[in-house]
This record gives sequence, structure tokens and C-alpha cells, in this order.
Amino acid sequence: MSLSEDTIGLLRDEAYLLLCRDTVQGALNLAAEKKDEVASTRPPFGVLARKKTREAFESS
Repeated sequence: MSLSEDTIGLLRDEAYLLLCRDTVQGALNLAAEKKDEVASTRPPFGVLARKKTREAFESS
């Protein structure tokens, strides 16, 4: 059974689409992990906290 050139082209396009989707999904997952890592290191109170509170957070 042989497939037409159009069908082969469509199958090739679909295979490339799958590879691209996996690559983009992997990049999104990595970005989410990095975002969570940065968010976990930031103090919850920002610059409005008292100096003593910021120092206690930094030392912990």
C-alpha cells in the first residue's frame, strides 16, 4: 500500500507539529519551575516591612 505525496506531506507536517509542541511544552514547564524557584526566595512582605523583619528573613 503506497500513500499519495499529499498524505505523506500531511503526516510529515503532523510529526513536526508534535515535535514542536513537545519542545514548547518542555520550555513552558522549565519556565514555570524557574518562576516558582524565584518566587520562593522572595520575601512575602516586599520593601514595606520593618528593617528588623527583613533582617530576620535574610538570616533565616
